[in-house]
Amino acid sequence: MNLPHWSLSNIYPSVDSAEFRNDLEKVKELSSLLEKECSLAVYDELSAIVINLDAYVNALLSTDSDNAEYLKALSLVEDALVVFNKAEDEFVRAIGKTKEEADEPLFAREARISSRHLMGKEEEALAAELSRSNESAWSRLQE
Repeated sequence: MNLPHWSLSNIYPSVDSAEFRNDLEKVKELSSLLEKECSLAVYDELSAIVINLDAYVNALLSTDSDNAEYLKALSLVEDALVVFNKAEDEFVRAIGKTKEEADEPLFAREARISSRHLMGKEEEALAAELSRSNESAWSRLQE
């Protein structure tokens, strides 16, 4: 039987491709940079990469959920998401400490509000780690 599949080669050639691996590494590098610099440009680039990685792997898994290669790629992307979430929390925390400006972008206003509701750094890091296992466990339970 020939099952349907997505043609995703315009995003990444495969989960083993250099492009896919490079973007996983870029997430680590840009996350580290984001924690050091409060830069909206870095955040935008990082967010775009994370969205692509996550959408790509989930689209692959949507038609072949038992594929070991795709499941391994999902695990790598989930690891990258944990790194991203930690950096994003630091970014939001940094924006929250800045002075509010009348003409600031909506994102900055929302980040400032979100920063008031963040837990401590250690608690946020733990929550990011635990969210990965919770999401995975729930997904596996549904299969």
